[in-house]
Formats: sequence, C-alpha cells, structure tokens
Amino acid sequence: MVSSDQPISESLRAKARNAQLQTAETVTFPSMALNAANLDRNALAAVKAVSPAYPLRGSMRVSNEAAAADAPTREIPRAGTVWVDPQLLQAIGAKPGDELKLGESTFRIDRVITIEPDRGTASSTSRRG
Repeated sequence: MVSSDQPISESLRAKARNAQLQTAETVTFPSMALNAANLDRNALAAVKAVSPAYPLRGSMRVSNEAAAADAPTREIPRAGTVWVDPQLLQAIGAKPGDELKLGESTFRIDRVITIEPDRGTASSTSRRG
C-alpha cells in the first residue's frame, strides 16, 4: 500500500503498471455530513472517494436498508450517490433514498455499508472521478 498526503507520482504509477500490479485509488477526508432535508441533523464523517478497482482485496458488504440483510459487492457507488454506514444514517436521521450534503454537493444515499475491508467508523463512500 502506498499512502501519501500528495498525489502519487506518475513514475511510481508506471512502476506499478510495469510490475503488473492491480491498483485502486482512494481519497479520504473528514467532512460534515448533513441531512439535506434537515440541516440541523449533521455529523462529522470520514468520506472516502474510490476508483472502480476498489477494494483490491475482499469485497464490501452492503444492504438496501439499515436493518436489512446484506450481500457482498464488488461495485462502487454510481456518480451522484453515496453509501453510508448505519451509524451515520442514525446520526443524521436519514435513510436510503434521502439526500445527504457534503460541502456544497448533494448526493442520494443509495446503500448502507455493513462491512468495508479497510473501514474506519462513520463512513461515507462515494465514486471518484
């Protein structure tokens, strides 16, 4: 794993390609997540934007509702949507189908993350790029 607070250099990316390594990119940052229908319902969240190859190992488990059965997936959120963990849903009083604001952007909550291979807490995952 390569981790940096700066963009990864093209030379390092080329070395990974030449070694035929699989790569995925993630960008993680803290942000206030707000329920778009009730801006008083908000919480600090660890937001992770991911590239299509994410995760490199294992799979995420997601569900369509907070208390519903989950299933493994190798997909990532579609553009304009986010997947969130149950704790964040509870904190902001939202459910799948509701809208969530991160900064100036608004996203539709699409799925609930139950297991993420490299997950912290109070997560929101969105599509990068």
